[in-house]
Amino acid sequence: GVNIYVTYFFTIRKNGVDLNNLSQLLCLSIVKMLHHQKLAPQIKWPNDILVNGKKIAGILCEVIDQGDNHGVVIGAGINVNMAKEDLNLIDQPATSLMQEKGQVFPLEPLLDLLDKFFAVDLDLYKTEGFKPFYKTYDELLTHKGQPISLRQNGDILTGTLHSLNPDGRLNL
Repeated sequence: GVNIYVTYFFTIRKNGVDLNNLSQLLCLSIVKMLHHQKLAPQIKWPNDILVNGKKIAGILCEVIDQGDNHGVVIGAGINVNMAKEDLNLIDQPATSLMQEKGQVFPLEPLLDLLDKFFAVDLDLYKTEGFKPFYKTYDELLTHKGQPISLRQNGDILTGTLHSLNPDGRLNL
């Protein structure tokens, strides 16, 4: 009754859209849900959502081979009614809707809203790929113009975050 922990499962044709942007897609659906609560979230590439520089949500995605289709398991954790003392136990700056808005939120209406946004976004993604989402994601990207480090295939890359590439990768 404190937070939203949700997992979606669906299939995508193997010759369909690129699967690399699915966590980014769910990020955008969560951002829409948070906008409805009058918050101004940003996205920390590739799959964290921040409010006032603190993490409020994160996403994990796994793809399973199912013959002609990919099975996709994608989950999100959204801090909703988490108290400040519990947020302080997290290993990075974190917040919740309750901390940001000063009120307790019923979980069901938030989850219903997220389900609606993600269903619509996923349908569009399945037909048009990441293109309709790219600009919005890029506008919400945090740390632009700042030096960052990230791990790719075991190597640490360092650079200044410039923007998002239309395929969802970062431009350093």
